[in-house]
Parts: sequence; C-alpha cells; structure tokens
Amino acid sequence: MVDGTEAPEGVGGEMVPSDDGGPRSRGDQDGAARRRRRTRLLQRYVLNPPVRLATRCGWVPGHVLVETVGRTTGRPRRTVVGAELEGDTVWIVAEQGPYAGYVRNLVTEPRVRLCLDGCWYDGVARLAPEVDPERLLARWDRPVHAAGVRRFGTALRVVRVDLEAHPTGRAPGARHGGRLRRWWYRGRRPHWTARLLNRLSAAQFAAGVLSPARAVTLEVRGRRSGRTVSLPVVVADHDGQRYLVAMLGERAQWVQNVRAAGGRAVLRRRGREEVRLEEIEPGERGPVLRRYLALAPGARAHVPVDRRAPLEEFERIAPSFPVFRVVPVPPEER
Repeated sequence: MVDGTEAPEGVGGEMVPSDDGGPRSRGDQDGAARRRRRTRLLQRYVLNPPVRLATRCGWVPGHVLVETVGRTTGRPRRTVVGAELEGDTVWIVAEQGPYAGYVRNLVTEPRVRLCLDGCWYDGVARLAPEVDPERLLARWDRPVHAAGVRRFGTALRVVRVDLEAHPTGRAPGARHGGRLRRWWYRGRRPHWTARLLNRLSAAQFAAGVLSPARAVTLEVRGRRSGRTVSLPVVVADHDGQRYLVAMLGERAQWVQNVRAAGGRAVLRRRGREEVRLEEIEPGERGPVLRRYLALAPGARAHVPVDRRAPLEEFERIAPSFPVFRVVPVPPEER
C-alpha cells in the first residue's frame, strides 16, 4: 500500500485511456492527478520513513522493500510495497500503476532487489497485465490492505517479481522475521522490546485500526496478580469455528492464565466479546495450526514447520502448541 508515485511525462491535455479501455475526461484526469499528488506527499513524508525502517527489520507482515534503479539518476531507489510471496514469486499490486516511480524504474531496468524478512534477494520484475489486481487482492485475504489500495489507488496494476536463489541457500520466507523474532522471545519469554510492541499492538487491535481483520486483543485475568492482562492475537478460522493458537507453546503465559481462569476471557476488536476458550486435543490441532500459520506471518519464526508443509508435519508438532476453540458466552451466563 505504501509506494512512491511520480507523474509520468507526456500526460497533459490529451485524452488517456481509462482502466476499462475507454477515454477519460479531462476532469477525471485532473481528479486522479490530484489524488496522486496527495498520496505521494503522504507516503513520501509521513508513511515511508518509519515504515521503510520497520520493513527492513521484518516487522511489517505482508510488505517488502523493493529496490529499483532510478531511470534518470541510475541510483538505487527503495520503496515499501504490499506484497504476497508464493513460492519463488512475489506479487505486488501497484496502487498508481504506470504512474508509480518504482514501476517506471522496473520497466526501464527489470532487475531489482527485494528485502524479505531482513534478507535481500535478487529478482526480475515485470508488469503482469494478464492478472486482475482485484482478484489478486481478494485472494490475499487481507481486507485492510485491500481497502487502502482501493482508497488511494488510481490505476491498479500487478507487478510480478521472480526471485533468484539467495547466496546462502535461504528459501524466501522460510522463517518470517526469523532471527530477530526469535531473539525477542528467547527462552519462550518476551523480551522488553516484544512486551512494548505487544502493548502497542494490543491497543491497535482492540481499536481495529490499521490491522488485519482477524487481529484481536485477548484479555484474561492473571493467575497470580489478579489483574487483567491484554495481548494481541490472531484468530484462525477452520470449519466454521474460531481458534487461538499459542505460538510460543506450553510456556506461553496467557495459556497458563486461560487454564487457571477456567477458559473465561474477553476478545476486543471495536467492541467487547465475552468468550470461553476450550482447549482441543492434539489430534485435532493439525489443520488449525496450518491455517494459523497462513494467517499469522509473525508466528512463523516460532513454529518449526513451513506453512506450506504437508498436514502430517503439523500433526507431528501439534502436542507442543496448545490450541483453544473460541466459544461465545451466552448472555444469561455473563
């Protein structure tokens, strides 16, 4: 959703084709140009600086840092973009299409570099007009990102980047945010940095602001302090049921708190929902774990199975990762 935008040369008083192939009126052109200017200023001076750093460190799931060669200066240009990794291919929906500076750069020089989870990969990029950007956004199942792309975009286009092998043999996305995320939770306990980020994310998820649709805040009573403990979690859906997964395994503090509280907890996202968390048997956890890894990129560094692995691999590790079914509490029991 965050990409650099430039106005292309030669776009002036002429009629230009619209996305559906018909000509645009001069008013439509002027309105789109104004939106691009506003978006460019917002992204360049407000969004890009902090998001670029966070993406470089692997802290922003679903986004990558793409480095192109400036078509005029010949210097490296880095831009944060929303993307999805499928095997060795990265798909990007460019909000401004041919008006985006990085898109014009890669058309001139297709060889690019992408930073995934703090690791750089070489690749070859091209526009993919045969792919419908709307269908691609729907396939990603990231409604907040898709809404932002549609809100700020004026000429959606799909970019395909085919990655080359990393010199170390590291597979793209093999461990999302690997070393840094594991350092945050050394010994399966959160470092102070992780605790601070969790508090910020808990407030963000509870408010439902700029967060995935399945991101919620879990509130449970501490078994020792008696105070309400809040933490951000991702709800995994499977066979019409909702589940919470402990990415840190049995030693996760919230797991111990939920068990001590008899499963009573509260989920918050733009409201408050009282629920009962029912722990399921290890034999039932495999499909839920696989679905969870597909939805929670930040958890992949802590689960020793690739998200595309066969179901048998998830069933093998299931006893180490508690899974709870989310059951709403009826009004008469509250």
